Amino acid sequence: AILNVSLDREISKWVITKFDDTHKHIMHLPQSAHTMPSQRKVSEAQSINMELADAIGLLLKASHDFISTQAGGREFVGFMREDQKSYLRVK
Repeated sequence: AILNVSLDREISKWVITKFDDTHKHIMHLPQSAHTMPSQRKVSEAQSINMELADAIGLLLKASHDFISTQAGGREFVGFMREDQKSYLRVK
């Protein structure tokens, strides 16, 4: 996207001289969109699995790997291991 602004000295105001809202590049790779903070969410079922795994003493990595396998891969989990750690710390 591009925005050009110039000062029009005759009227003493800023004026938009050019605006193009088309993007010339990929905003974010689809295969890594799940790493963006705005896209990371823990579902209710996943939170139950995390709490159960924590209660039986399963290590965080093993628990996250298990949830990833259930989801069909890390890109489909919806959160990262750091999010899981924070969730469990709050609980």
